[in-house]
Amino acid sequence: MKKQFISLILILTMVVAMGSFVFAEEPKTLEQKEQTITAPVGIGSEVFQPGDVPAQNERMESMIPPVNALVMCMLEQNITYHDEDDTFFWNGLYYMLSFYGQMDERAEFTDETMTLPSEAVEDYAAALFTNFNGLTPIPVEMQDSIRYNPETDTYETQRGDMGLAQIRMDDVQNQADGTLLVTGAMVYTVDNTELAQFQAVMTENNGMFGYAINNLTIIAA
Repeated sequence: MKKQFISLILILTMVVAMGSFVFAEEPKTLEQKEQTITAPVGIGSEVFQPGDVPAQNERMESMIPPVNALVMCMLEQNITYHDEDDTFFWNGLYYMLSFYGQMDERAEFTDETMTLPSEAVEDYAAALFTNFNGLTPIPVEMQDSIRYNPETDTYETQRGDMGLAQIRMDDVQNQADGTLLVTGAMVYTVDNTELAQFQAVMTENNGMFGYAINNLTIIAA
């Protein structure tokens, strides 16, 4: 129940204060993509709230954080979903922790950094990757971004900045194998321009977010 409560707090906080996010230190941001788009597409004058989901699929609200983190990670890093690759695993988890870990009551802070116990990191990883079965060592190329302290069994990372993009979930379909197929878009909030479309396959689980991502594909950007 405590983990479900934390998940609910994440969603409520995001609805009040969030869209999607970009890192202050990343030189490559979605602003570069926005400059190449001249007109809004796909949604006309429709107004929606951060984390918009189809009304008949409100259960998907809990998956806004992991989908948001992975879409942003894949766009900014120009990488594809590969849950068996440690570098992709920790990149996706880094975005997830930086964006949403700061809302977790288990987090501790300095002015620029955030520390989370390994239990919390595992909760987030379990939503990002269906086949997650334990945290792997952090790859060398990610050790400047996220650090593990074995003495305290904690992870330290930077706190992400809020940006001007947000996830919109357009459709959720039940599939024959029991998974869910979710389609949607990342939208620039200033003029409702679609920055990218995505498809995600999800499986229900007993984790903090209720589901886990099997695969996620950027189908237009």
